[in-house]
Order: sequence, then structure tokens, then C-alpha cells
Amino acid sequence: MATALLTITANAVSRPFGQANPMLTATITGWAYGDGAPVFISPLQWDTVVAVDSGVGK
Repeated sequence: MATALLTITANAVSRPFGQANPMLTATITGWAYGDGAPVFISPLQWDTVVAVDSGVGK
């Protein structure tokens, strides 16, 4: 068994001011031997500190 260096890149999202945040997603590359997300023990989760009332450009 060998390790693989994974790269996680956030997918670009936007939202109109005052609207709810869109679902956050990411693209993961660098899988080895045909592996994929199911190899993780826990589901991956993405989060942000940006709120509906955060200023523009935050």
C-alpha cells in the first residue's frame, strides 16, 4: 500500500446579497489505484464563516 498526495480545490460559488449560502463543493484529484471518496472513514464536509448578512466581498 502506498500513500497518495490529494489536492482539494474549492469549486467557485456565488450568491446574491441577502440570500442563503449555496452548497459548498470541492474537487479532489490525485487518487491512486482507482480510489475515490469512499476511502474516507467519515464523509467530507465543507463549511464557511460567511453569513447571509456578511458584507459584500467577504
